[in-house]
Amino acid sequence: MSSVEELYDRIIDLAIKVSEGAIDPFDVDVGRFIRQLARNKRLAELDYTYLIKDIRALNGLVAILEAQGKSLRRRGLGLYLDKMLLKLRIYKMSIDELSQVFIRSWKPVIEMESINLEAIKEAMFYFNNLKDLESRRLRFEELSEYMGDVEPRLFIEPKVVRSLMMKLLNELRDSSGGEYIDYKEFITRGDPVERAYILSFLISDGWVDVKVDRLEEKIWIRPKDMRVEIRNPSSLAVVVRREEG
Repeated sequence: MSSVEELYDRIIDLAIKVSEGAIDPFDVDVGRFIRQLARNKRLAELDYTYLIKDIRALNGLVAILEAQGKSLRRRGLGLYLDKMLLKLRIYKMSIDELSQVFIRSWKPVIEMESINLEAIKEAMFYFNNLKDLESRRLRFEELSEYMGDVEPRLFIEPKVVRSLMMKLLNELRDSSGGEYIDYKEFITRGDPVERAYILSFLISDGWVDVKVDRLEEKIWIRPKDMRVEIRNPSSLAVVVRREEG
């Protein structure tokens, strides 16, 4: 079999596979095959058998081009998940169109109640009718009724809090030796509510390191040699049970 005949058979075979969906039409380099056909001698000089194959091969290339065109139209109109076509289509869409796509495609697994206009009006009415802050501030005697046995000055006098912070920090340094110690054991050496409250300021201010063992559900604390500013603060919930104070 000559190289020309092999070329014809190769093109015809590819055209059949494309029509059957066995291969992607874009996997066929149509331009390269056309250039190879053009290098052959003139049709008038071809043998009858080769002439038939030449026509079939050329018809196959046309069929492959048609399949490529259909594929492009299908991809363009159907939002086919081709990376480049998808990106171009998104760039062409307006904000309203994108929001509609999101609404149609969003399938929440749970339903969540959201605030509506009526709730916003109620909130505005509530805040607009609040008394000024000064008239709502509790007096020392009134506050003590709500605080029970806990001394209110711990919560309302910054100077007292600062003094207790330094006292607790020095105690932590002396008892830990600069190493991690159990948080729960440390706060239960006295009034756990008061000590946990004061310790929270030391942690927030960057005087104390905190390490959490999620597996054993334990918290460890360690004093720092000097205050370090916390760049990415996070919250840590601590439960102080009634039987612990």
